[in-house]
Amino acid sequence: MGAGYLNVYELTWEGQKKPITLYLNIYEKGILMVPMGLSLKKE
Repeated sequence: MGAGYLNVYELTWEGQKKPITLYLNIYEKGILMVPMGLSLKKE
């Protein structure tokens, strides 16, 4: 099994009861996916 790097991000916003922690590997290529309950920014 290989090893890699993970970046850890904590998402918080006003009125939120518990922060969301995301563990992302930004170094590997692949399909961009969004966790359930979140969405991409629309411009």
